Amino acid sequence: MRDLSGDLPLRLVLVGEGPERPRIERLLRSLNLTDFITLAGQQDDISPYYGIADVFLLPSLSEGCPNVLLEAMAAGVPVVATEVGGIPEVVTNGKDAILVKKRDPAGLASATVQLLQGRELRGHLVSYASEIVARNTPEAYFKSMASVFSQACANGN
Repeated sequence: MRDLSGDLPLRLVLVGEGPERPRIERLLRSLNLTDFITLAGQQDDISPYYGIADVFLLPSLSEGCPNVLLEAMAAGVPVVATEVGGIPEVVTNGKDAILVKKRDPAGLASATVQLLQGRELRGHLVSYASEIVARNTPEAYFKSMASVFSQACANGN
């Protein structure tokens, strides 16, 4: 593998599909990165990708509350994500994920290297992430909504 950050051998796997794929493929070829970056495309089951990941990156420009973030956390993969949309409402920077500004490739790279080099930091983030996952299960959401409806009914009488 090509050494992209000093002494860290890296391989990037992009999972998903979209209209930018042809442009990304051309860019990878022009930069001679096709041996180091895999475009996995749309996948029905992405759990095998979590299993091979050392770090999960979510470099979104806008987001609601992305399930993929919670899935990565549930799989025990430390997360680097952009501070957009609902992401900062779900995770806390430095506690259960590392958040960076949107459109900050240097920040994403720096946070990724920090996680790859910091076993203790990865363990810390994964440990606290399990609490986030537990609070965001479908059951927890249902209980929260049931509580809101119960309170509304109680206040209406």
